[in-house]
Amino acid sequence: MTLTAKHFDFLLKGSMRLLTPEQLILPNTPVEHVNAPAQDIVPGDQFAIFADGDRSTYGIYTAQAWTNGSPQTPRLLTLLDSKFQSPLWLSPWQIDWLNSHGRLRSVHFEPRAHRKTILPGSSLSLTPNQSKKAHQLLDYIDHYVRICRDENKGVGCVRLLDRARQEVGERRGEKPVGKTALYEAMAKLKDRRNMDRVLAVAPLPSNGNAIERFNPRLEEAMRQAVKTAWTDPRGSWLTVKAALGELCSDKGDFPDQEELAKAVSKSTLQRRFANVDLWTQTFLRYSEEEANRLSMQAARLARPDHPLDVVDIDHTELNVVVYDDLVPVAFGKPDILVFRDRHSAAVIGFHIGFEAPSFAGFVAGLKHTVYPKDPRSLPGGMTFPWYGMPTRLGVDQASHFTGGSMENAERELGFQVIEYRPGRPWEKGAMEHLFSILGMQLTDRLLGTTTRSPSERKKFTKEDDIAKPVLSIRELYGFLLYYFGEVYNRSEHAGLGPLVTLSDTPAKLWEEGIPHATMRPVVDPAVFTRLVGITEEVTVQADGVRIDYLHYQSAELVALRTHPKHKMGTRAHRATKYTVTRDPNDLGRIWVNDPYRKVMIEVPVQDIEKRYATGLTLYQHRQIIKYHLEQKKSQPGVEELTDARRSLELQLADMHAKRKKHGTAKKLARFVSGQAAKLRSAEIIELTANPAVDGWMNPANPMPQQPEAKVSPKTQGLLPGETPTGPDLMPDIPETAEEGGAEIAAVDIEELKSRHSDWEE
Repeated sequence: MTLTAKHFDFLLKGSMRLLTPEQLILPNTPVEHVNAPAQDIVPGDQFAIFADGDRSTYGIYTAQAWTNGSPQTPRLLTLLDSKFQSPLWLSPWQIDWLNSHGRLRSVHFEPRAHRKTILPGSSLSLTPNQSKKAHQLLDYIDHYVRICRDENKGVGCVRLLDRARQEVGERRGEKPVGKTALYEAMAKLKDRRNMDRVLAVAPLPSNGNAIERFNPRLEEAMRQAVKTAWTDPRGSWLTVKAALGELCSDKGDFPDQEELAKAVSKSTLQRRFANVDLWTQTFLRYSEEEANRLSMQAARLARPDHPLDVVDIDHTELNVVVYDDLVPVAFGKPDILVFRDRHSAAVIGFHIGFEAPSFAGFVAGLKHTVYPKDPRSLPGGMTFPWYGMPTRLGVDQASHFTGGSMENAERELGFQVIEYRPGRPWEKGAMEHLFSILGMQLTDRLLGTTTRSPSERKKFTKEDDIAKPVLSIRELYGFLLYYFGEVYNRSEHAGLGPLVTLSDTPAKLWEEGIPHATMRPVVDPAVFTRLVGITEEVTVQADGVRIDYLHYQSAELVALRTHPKHKMGTRAHRATKYTVTRDPNDLGRIWVNDPYRKVMIEVPVQDIEKRYATGLTLYQHRQIIKYHLEQKKSQPGVEELTDARRSLELQLADMHAKRKKHGTAKKLARFVSGQAAKLRSAEIIELTANPAVDGWMNPANPMPQQPEAKVSPKTQGLLPGETPTGPDLMPDIPETAEEGGAEIAAVDIEELKSRHSDWEE
């Protein structure tokens, strides 16, 4: 709302009043700031000073003169209220204090400049096009100023301006901005009343023809006629016409406007009648109470109307050290990223990482949130029905939550990011409360905890298992799944009821509200890989593609190796390289770009390595490789990684044999099919015992048996003390860690629910 707004002039006139010292609440200048430097303010400059706590009340003050101070008193600027002629004295420190609190704004009254005289927050009023044009002008001006300063002692000239225009235009790849536009922008920057460089040079929007069509007396007569029409319960534009004729008659207040009033058109009267704000309409026709009721601002609670509308994201470092139970590698203290639905307060996904918080970890957690949880990863036969694509994500100002990568994720996945202001943890206090319970009341009670401070660790004896890696990553993953799924999401929490003082259960609120959630489109899982995928250049050999000691193989790779443009590596030239994309959160497959057919080939890891690599993260894999290199001082084979690697050799058929004119494509297809069958014959089929089979088989209706899917055991949740299922793929863990894992069974998981209400308190 500008200070010269049309529709709300009555509000501005009522708010521009004489400010009393009680309304200003201006602190005295501290002694250490009596010599603060003065601002570049000259007599005649005008400022709007706002009352404390009420930005709708202000006064317009005109600068008069500066008065010198003394060693004990500051300089003072004398200002005079332009309406009430009351003086005000401000020191430089007080002026800066008012400006820092958004209570001091410069005022323009030149033609067209009043459109920029906006209340606090004017810097946020620019449109994207205005901001883009302003930054373009500032780019030229700043480059021109630097050239003048470095090469001409700060003196400007046309030659340097033309040079600056040419250099910036070439760098930006555009036609240089005209000299006239740059001179006008530089003149605006020299104006002391411009407190914002971008706002000063931004182009002004066109307000159309603002000149009043009729003379002031006729305008006043029409305003009174419109007011009379809205006071009438059945008033319309016809009422305006009748009232205007009465006011401009011999018996009215504007008899000199009778002829002009008759010339006012029907459309003009209709526009004037409709061009009244809602509050004024209701106030004139009904009452002030009704106008306030219809126009009041509603203060909504933070909870959205349905699940998945707003999902808060935050991360914390858990005070527990974990190790890999498949290989004796200690990963350190994990960082957990939690996705919490704001409507139901249910935790719908999380991610455990050991590297620094990154965008890749965020994408892994978002993927865990969006899709249903794999039943094989849930410990103890539990269920985890909470998942879905959020409409909006509430994040803090962490670098991996903002920037270009997050903007790309917004566009590709269709969600919106809500950035919480820094230094305001209370805006997502429920998430902080969750971390408090998770850290202080849960992980700090487990063996392997590091506690919250070094001084607290000193209180324990050396024999205690404080800060010892005795909790495996599978146990931590299973423990968090169990806690979120069976304890936290199914317990009562305060603030979830109809009132903030009432409690309710996240699982209940989710079940009741999820049918009303916004319908979301189906998302291709490959989009998540595209967001964080790592691209590399590799060669395709007979045994597939090898990256980081892992082998990937697919029958479709024959299309690359048999293409006429494909070259094998020789002494004369290198082998043809192809672009490969892999997901750092899952090494189970890669995507190879086929430049000849313009398609992507999905290549899984070799079957013999699937149990190791599927679901394994790149960070964990590199830690394991690092451990083996340190232990054996040699390049590890797949035997060291999985104890199951075999040689997989592919032999190309003799494609240069005699061919017939017809049938080459069919033979090539038969060859590719044979290669696929060859790979299938190399798969390891592991059958599990079926309790439905009693030893006798009916030949007419045999019982089908499905092989067990190959998934990395690291993706399987395991409750502390629970015996892992399936064969171990890596060397046994050290004896001390094994004993520590057995001691974890002493943690009573079932006791969590009974204690949860006490933790809430």
